[in-house]
Amino acid sequence: MIEVLDRHIQIPASDGFLLAATVLEPSKDPSIPMVIINSATAVKRGYYLRFAQFLAQEGFRVVTFDYRGVGGSRPPSLKGFEAKMQHWAEKDTEGVFRWHEENFPSSPLFLVGHSFGGQAMALTPSRHRLRGALTVAAQSGYWRHWPAVSVPKVLFFWYVLIPITCRLWGYFPAKRLGISEDLPAGVALQWARWGRHPDYIRRDEVEAWQEGFEDFDRPILAYSFSDDFFAPPRAASSIQACYSGATMTSRPRRPEDYGVAAIGHWGFFREKFRDSLWTESLTWLRSLA
Repeated sequence: MIEVLDRHIQIPASDGFLLAATVLEPSKDPSIPMVIINSATAVKRGYYLRFAQFLAQEGFRVVTFDYRGVGGSRPPSLKGFEAKMQHWAEKDTEGVFRWHEENFPSSPLFLVGHSFGGQAMALTPSRHRLRGALTVAAQSGYWRHWPAVSVPKVLFFWYVLIPITCRLWGYFPAKRLGISEDLPAGVALQWARWGRHPDYIRRDEVEAWQEGFEDFDRPILAYSFSDDFFAPPRAASSIQACYSGATMTSRPRRPEDYGVAAIGHWGFFREKFRDSLWTESLTWLRSLA
């Protein structure tokens, strides 16, 4: 078994904000392929540790990091903390890309993007440095993509819960609500604005961000799951269609395909899928690396 070394570091975003990150390395060889794991909204980097260790054991250098305002990149108080969701892509993910270029310029670069993490690469200026991207449950958050029975919940989230709680607390208190990690108000409010608009992530700067989706011409392997409340099939298909310039391989999957009761939005990164979803993904990454 390969010995994997892990180290906790800080990586500067493109504007200098320091991001908490973990690097897992099977070797000090600067030319081995690297995978950057882009987290889902309000998910700390530790959630992806087992999957990151799996990839590192298979010969990849892997970097996980926390977006500004989340996990190890959270300031003492979120009240008044300046951050938007677009900053997670344009500044934070971009900073990790630049860190890779400065330290490992001969290393092939890949991205694994969970949920928002799979949307973010279209907004990342250095996206063309990627050799390929694996997206997991990436989706458009526009409410009309949800089945009719779920629409009231989604509308309540976008139109009521986020705006009101951000106004009352000065940030989105997701922990108090038993949802996930807290979010800066600017992040949550922009997320809600996107979710209320048919163009979703392209709502605020349609021309600039639409170009980001259309000119990304690398291979993408896109997983979606039939029992995923947060990324139902129509929502997943919508974001995949935005990447019109990519070589897209879509893999819609059902829990019964793997003999399990559920996969949902979070299951892919659980270790019970090591011999199925993880190994399938590894084979695809290796084919490009």
